[in-house]
Amino acid sequence: MFKRIKLGFLLIFLFSCLAVFSQNNKDPQNLIMVLGSDDPSTLEERTTVAFNLYQLQKDIDKIIVSGGCGAHDSSICEAEDMKEKLTKLGVPEDIIVKEEKSQTTLQNYIYSRLLKDESGSSLIKEGDKLYVVSNHWHAISVANRFREFDGVNAEYFVSGNLLPKEKDLVDYVGIFYGYPDQEELLSKFLSDNIMTASYIDGHLVLVNQMGAIGYQSKKNADKKLLKVFRTIGQDSFKDKFFFDAAKNSFFFLSGEKILELDRSGHLKTEYSFQEFFKGFSSDSNCITQVDAVSIVDSKILIFEKENLWIGKRKDGGFEFQEKVVIKDYIRDWPFSWGSGDVDAAVYIESSDSLRLFRGTQFMDVSLSTGKVIEKPSKLNFNDFKKMDFEE
Repeated sequence: MFKRIKLGFLLIFLFSCLAVFSQNNKDPQNLIMVLGSDDPSTLEERTTVAFNLYQLQKDIDKIIVSGGCGAHDSSICEAEDMKEKLTKLGVPEDIIVKEEKSQTTLQNYIYSRLLKDESGSSLIKEGDKLYVVSNHWHAISVANRFREFDGVNAEYFVSGNLLPKEKDLVDYVGIFYGYPDQEELLSKFLSDNIMTASYIDGHLVLVNQMGAIGYQSKKNADKKLLKVFRTIGQDSFKDKFFFDAAKNSFFFLSGEKILELDRSGHLKTEYSFQEFFKGFSSDSNCITQVDAVSIVDSKILIFEKENLWIGKRKDGGFEFQEKVVIKDYIRDWPFSWGSGDVDAAVYIESSDSLRLFRGTQFMDVSLSTGKVIEKPSKLNFNDFKKMDFEE
């Protein structure tokens, strides 16, 4: 396999190394992870267990509340509900982190691993102390998985009266022993989860959470598209990126910097967040908190948790116009998608719509009406051609 590694890729690699170095030299954290439930009374009990542990420990850095909206056709948003209950009990809101994509216990584990802290590093790090909390023994399996495969000093904290069903095993749904190969587990459950996406020369390009690149291309365009990617380097696309057709440039979100590369992989310009996104509020000055970026004509749309930042093109970058709540901006926002937390966003010029990706689903939104065109659909990454970097 032959790769032409350009300056831009080297810079991204160096930034990544510095981020890893910084991450590995931080003191271990004390974390609580609460497993959600679609049953209100069970959720109440689990939240109480978590609060009791929080009071006992008194040195907890973060509490992760894990659970999506509408799991098993329920009418509750588990993470948001747990957060509200904990704050009412006196837990500071700023230490509570929501993970609201998961619909199962296994997904509680998988999606919580993807959470990022304020610096853009993994929230749950190797060596951290993690208490997996529930009123049910499934916490044992999740804690064991973190300890065995992620190097986390994980323990389970279970208190309650939820009795096992007759055929239930202690290793709940085989979370621990059922998947002895970690790479196989992650590949199975994250291949259809999109990390970042863009349109390049009119072709939809997706990068999944495993770093694989897939694309939908016109006939006879494969070699041309592959050449563009090869010049920049495959590993570069494991970070968030977007393509600006007006400038014919790639933009990579690397740490707290934004790197602009040309189509040959050469670094054109390096920006700070405020240099590129002029006038954006200081409470969103860290690019590591951005979930997705999409350019729509002369506008830029920046998704950050439940917020959408909108800017207009100016002086080589973009100038802030307004900040809105995603659920207010997009009408008929699906209940199962929680408060936002999208993974990727792509503008589709032919239909004047925005395609949003979240978890294993995607949906199209009309930019003229702000309405969801169709309800969320399941993504199948195997429907896309895979980018092959071998000559």
